[in-house]
Amino acid sequence: DVQIGKYGYVALLGQDNKFFTHPDAALIGEEIPVEGLKGFVEGNTSGQYRYTYNGLQRTAILTTLEDLGWKILAVVDEREIQEESNAMLRTILFIASVLLVLAAYPGRRFFGLSSPHLGATSASSTETI
Repeated sequence: DVQIGKYGYVALLGQDNKFFTHPDAALIGEEIPVEGLKGFVEGNTSGQYRYTYNGLQRTAILTTLEDLGWKILAVVDEREIQEESNAMLRTILFIASVLLVLAAYPGRRFFGLSSPHLGATSASSTETI
């Protein structure tokens, strides 16, 4: 069995679109139980298909071994893709924030914004008596 992430898997289907391999042994030798996905696999040799199964959003990626007529179906859980995307986004935002702070410091020095006299007013008065 080939697993993709925590919830995904790869399955192999024969020319008759019945499973040669599948993580659920009860499906070996059977047709795809999800009608929309079944229609997609029967009508295509490659591509991507989104569907819902047992309340979970999934994406299936299909390719065909042309010489044999067998199809490879990789299925990934959308929540796992979303979790990975969110983790990457948080990392990117953190790095961008650090770089912004680091870039601002030399800029302040270059433009003299870090001068201790910035914004200070100086009053000098001379009184003659």
